[in-house]
Amino acid sequence: MMSSMEQGVTGAAEAQRKQRERRGAYQRRLGAYHRRLELAERPLVEEFGGAGILVDSAWDFVNGPTTDAAVPILLAHLYREYPYRVKEGTARSLTLKRLPPPVLERLIHEFKQIDLESRKSAPRMRISSINRWLL
Repeated sequence: MMSSMEQGVTGAAEAQRKQRERRGAYQRRLGAYHRRLELAERPLVEEFGGAGILVDSAWDFVNGPTTDAAVPILLAHLYREYPYRVKEGTARSLTLKRLPPPVLERLIHEFKQIDLESRKSAPRMRISSINRWLL
């Protein structure tokens, strides 16, 4: 028969094992999600490569400078069917450039077309920053 101290140690070890299993399962799901996004975004990345712009994602422009040569490609891909996260990266990349008001209006329109259930607070904040530029 185990003492209460031994039972506590065994219970703690079991809890840690379950936590490691949950963490591993989460990491596998997250990895699969990122692979799906990478696959979905491949046409955009390949078009950038064809234009001599080497990036892994449209999000590279959110985290760094957007070149003028990238803007037409970003605009062309903005209206294509992509997962929400890819469309958000594309749109956010465009908000970082000083674009003409008609382009920004198209960008706002595109955000409004995104399914309201999938829209999160970050895109809404981006819409408000685009609106400030239009004023």
